[in-house]
Amino acid sequence: MSRVDAPRRALVGMVVAWVAVVLVVGGLAFVVVSRAGSQVGQASALRTVADAPAGAGSTTPRPAPSSSRPTPTDTASSTPEDEPEVRTRSFTSRGGTVVASCTGSQVRAESITVRDGWRFADEREPDKLEIHFSRTDAPAREEVEGDDDAGEVEIRVGCVDGVPTRYADE
Repeated sequence: MSRVDAPRRALVGMVVAWVAVVLVVGGLAFVVVSRAGSQVGQASALRTVADAPAGAGSTTPRPAPSSSRPTPTDTASSTPEDEPEVRTRSFTSRGGTVVASCTGSQVRAESITVRDGWRFADEREPDKLEIHFSRTDAPAREEVEGDDDAGEVEIRVGCVDGVPTRYADE
């Protein structure tokens, strides 16, 4: 029986070695793909521009510490009805996406995301927002005859009844 056991041991050894190689290679592939996958979208995230500078307008003022006994002014608190409602909408075009919010009649760009191969310029006022997307490789408008929007898109947003609304191109 020793003659039969030797080929069997060799076969079992090869199968064990094959399983070990598959596990090691599979584990390494998983680690490499996981690391590469965690960075997918990072370049797009870098092209997202937030409206407010860091720390500006993002903190809520805190009331001064009060005494341990409530007074009539301490018990009165602001209700959600006192604060204007903030409404947010997004607008997508070939050049990118604009997320805008309205507080009453004031519009604010929450974010501007540019698609690959595009850039943007913006003009912001309290009651209107204009984002002009243009292709990075497109010729100037004057150089293209018969094409009014050669690689250019404009998104104009204002607040209508407190809701961000895209205005039609003029």
